[in-house]
Amino acid sequence: MAVQSFFRRKEPLPRQFVHALFWIYLALAPAFWFGAIHVYHGQEEWFLGPLALMSAGALLIPYLAFHFFSPRSNEEDLLLAEVLVGLATIVSWVGAFGLYRTRLSYDTFVHVFNSAAVTMAFGLLLRSRDRASAFLLAGLLAMSGGVANELFEWGGDHVWGTSMYGEQGDPQDTRNDLVANLAGMGTVTAVSYFWLQEHKKSGKPKA
Repeated sequence: MAVQSFFRRKEPLPRQFVHALFWIYLALAPAFWFGAIHVYHGQEEWFLGPLALMSAGALLIPYLAFHFFSPRSNEEDLLLAEVLVGLATIVSWVGAFGLYRTRLSYDTFVHVFNSAAVTMAFGLLLRSRDRASAFLLAGLLAMSGGVANELFEWGGDHVWGTSMYGEQGDPQDTRNDLVANLAGMGTVTAVSYFWLQEHKKSGKPKA
């Protein structure tokens, strides 16, 4: 089974890094539930438990996508995709400890970085099918995920009483988040697309 093979011993260092993150997120969930860890908005610590479990699950997505949808991708692309998703989760969690509520525009940085990382990760996994258009499709997937995230934040604020908007008090937060997502996704998609097109014309093998 693909999930079981993900946890094999003697894995490459990048996957060991992802393994460590996976177990850290699993440990964070009960820590939040039992009040062992305190964050900026203490009344929302219970909600961070499920989010930690979701982060652990997100780390499995590149590996599962590789085995079920892109078996022709190479192992190096898979490892890089896993690390990119891992870094995206770290960047998101750093904000949970207060940076989202500052005026440093950290939330905007998270949206730019994460949309770029997710686009690159899935572009790497899909490019074995069609090298150039893979990053266009990956960009569309990343933007769809960004819209779903905004709906999740809106629903969470209304249903569970959370305050998941990033820049506190900013009525344009959703618009700013989507623009930031577009910037990150668009940059990676455009650069990757034209770079791969040039390599295709010159007949050079892909990196």
